[in-house]
Amino acid sequence: MKVIIIFGCPGSGKTTLSKLLNADIIIEADSLQQEHQFNPDDWKKSRFQVRQILEEYLQEKKFQTIIIDDDFLLMSQRKQILHICQKFKASYIEILINLNLQDLLNRNSTRDVKKKLNDEIVELLFNKFESKSLKNTIIIDSKYNTFELLNQQVIDMDIRHQNEYLNEDQIVNEKENQIKQNQENIVHQTDLEIRKLISTLCKQTGKQGNYDPKYLSLKKKLFLQSHLTENVEENVFLFLQTL
Repeated sequence: MKVIIIFGCPGSGKTTLSKLLNADIIIEADSLQQEHQFNPDDWKKSRFQVRQILEEYLQEKKFQTIIIDDDFLLMSQRKQILHICQKFKASYIEILINLNLQDLLNRNSTRDVKKKLNDEIVELLFNKFESKSLKNTIIIDSKYNTFELLNQQVIDMDIRHQNEYLNEDQIVNEKENQIKQNQENIVHQTDLEIRKLISTLCKQTGKQGNYDPKYLSLKKKLFLQSHLTENVEENVFLFLQTL
């Protein structure tokens, strides 16, 4: 699974681009608040809803390619999406539409009345825009028209990102196996040392009291099933304290 976020200032052409890319589903953040007159609370609710929808899609593995169309002017907003992708081991790919201020103002002047912003607002958003990328970022401008190449770049990034997840899983598995082997080795070495100890005790005292071989073997078995330390000598010392 892969998640592509298309971000940039309002009027940069994100929605147009999202419809030209290969995707199973497009989540348009603005469409979730169309019925409301804009206010900060509605904006927050719609963006929270975007994250909820994304989590549901990834959890259900319903779509292989998901595009999110939003401004994502702040890096913190993009990080929230990245963390969701990492949670479900989905590839995270950014496509930044990078336009200069004059191009944005020109585009804004021809937008639909409902989407058109005051020039002062466009300039303010442009100056506030945190365009620094997180990872796996493709940067394009308004003149970019080789969409076959763009789709291939997305595919290549997806493959590379999934390989990173595989490598992470492999490292985790290797660590878990190493820990397991170390634990088994500690148990084995402790068992051998306690056997030697039991043999010595029995030779010195014969079959008397607590030093009966069968009794000591049972004690050893129960001890080895308890939480051993990582130090074999310490384990032998602890065993002695149980006698």
